[in-house]
Amino acid sequence: MLHNIRRSVLIAAAAVTVLFIAVAFVGVGRGSAAQGPRRESPDTVVYSVRLISPAPGDVLVAGQRTTITWDAFLPKIDLTWCEQEITMSLDGGKTFTMRLSPQLDPRAKSFDWVVPDAPTEKAVLALRFGCEGTFQETAYPQMQTVFTIASASSSTPKVSLKSLGSSEVAPGESVTIGWDSTVDDVAFYEIKVSYDQGAHFHRLAKTSNTEYSWKVPSDTVGHATFKVVAHTKSGELVESSTNAKPDLMLRRAIE
Repeated sequence: MLHNIRRSVLIAAAAVTVLFIAVAFVGVGRGSAAQGPRRESPDTVVYSVRLISPAPGDVLVAGQRTTITWDAFLPKIDLTWCEQEITMSLDGGKTFTMRLSPQLDPRAKSFDWVVPDAPTEKAVLALRFGCEGTFQETAYPQMQTVFTIASASSSTPKVSLKSLGSSEVAPGESVTIGWDSTVDDVAFYEIKVSYDQGAHFHRLAKTSNTEYSWKVPSDTVGHATFKVVAHTKSGELVESSTNAKPDLMLRRAIE
């Protein structure tokens, strides 16, 4: 009889142990279900930026060489395919018509800049940040920092693109790129083209004239942005301003 009692006690203890494990397992499962799918920390998808220089109220002079500086909080993601750009508004942030920088490293916090001859009391910069496939490119206007661009007291060497004769061409067609120049002692002009709105420029040609006829390559579609660089005999460079929007649309040829 004693043997039977001990056997019953052992069976009961085993049953209690199994029940305890089952309850614990269910509790863990419910806890996991309640948590839902794992979410990324807000820090991984947040970007913020603060312009340091120019400062509010600064007066910059056309032709002046200066450095744009900023501080940024970067999202905690792979930055391999990320980039930054800088654009400028001349009307207090209503429109951003000038692109100041090429594609910049996402970790960059400064950019050397020659102030264009574009007088205004309402200059505002915007920094753009984006990552291909993971972070949509977004503009961050620095509306708290309005500064002035003043004309130089003396004539500032300047290269200005003229309006193109056409806003849209097809592969195989030609377009004339012309410009005005007040640069003295020019050795040659270098004409450049960008197919990604100024992120990267490639040389088209160099000439001593103030216009160039470009025949659009047969395999080129999309859009084009142009830049002209005056190279002086003393080694100085004077660049035309870059438009934030493409200068020319490249349509597909009609087959």
